[in-house]
Amino acid sequence: IGSWRLSKKMAQRDAAERTLALFVNRWGQVAMKDLGYSASFFGGASACKVDAEDAAEHRVEEEEEPEETEGDDSSLGPEAVVLAEFCSRRMRPAVAGPPTWSHRSDGNQFQAFAEILIFGVPHTFPGKNSDSQLEAYADAARRALWYLQCPGYEDLFEPDPAFVRVASQRLPDASPSWQRDGLGARGEERQLAAERKTLVMRVQNRLQQVYARQLEAGTSVWYWSYDRQPRDRGWPPLFRATVHVPLAGSTFTGTWTRGQREAQLDTCMKIVAYLDEAFPNSKVF
Repeated sequence: IGSWRLSKKMAQRDAAERTLALFVNRWGQVAMKDLGYSASFFGGASACKVDAEDAAEHRVEEEEEPEETEGDDSSLGPEAVVLAEFCSRRMRPAVAGPPTWSHRSDGNQFQAFAEILIFGVPHTFPGKNSDSQLEAYADAARRALWYLQCPGYEDLFEPDPAFVRVASQRLPDASPSWQRDGLGARGEERQLAAERKTLVMRVQNRLQQVYARQLEAGTSVWYWSYDRQPRDRGWPPLFRATVHVPLAGSTFTGTWTRGQREAQLDTCMKIVAYLDEAFPNSKVF
């Protein structure tokens, strides 16, 4: 989930950058350290599996399915116990937290969902429709264990390349609340993209108009500087833009934002807010 932005396009980009930071940077660090396949990290391949006899003790017959599933993984079947063990004891807390379970039913069909916090991001693993609630939980647990590459479950499933190609082309429709009067989704997107590309120039022009009588020839109306977060390893890097406007006697500093360009745009909006308040009659762009 991205943060609040001033336009749909910027919100989409923020969400995409956060997704890349998770999958490329955070998971990449795990892969580089070989944590995904390290026996010491998982406590040994045999440690991931729950002993068959112990698992049998946790198995519940279908006619005894519980109405509530919260806080009792043993009632969901042995696979759920394996997943809870793997997340809580075999993986570092920074990688995953304990699973949270839910399910829904449609007639005689059940579908279970396991939600796990990975790097602080909620990941939901849906199972397929099953004939019983217990089978539904077992299927969702196996899919989560496969995704997390728990030893013994690595080859349980495999991605469907054809589905990935088709799904990547099916983008959801834009929300009606994002559409302006007289503009379709494409028209709005083009307009927002154009406004974003020219934002810095338009803010500079507005400043020059406001201080035209005081601005000396050959003198810049503003001076930019940028701070980069040294401990951040995400991509694009975290930047904070600061601009000094001498004729206004003010310095404007934006928030930490991924990408130097985005940081500059964030600070520009602070200047816009200042101009709207101090010079409401200046040209609106």
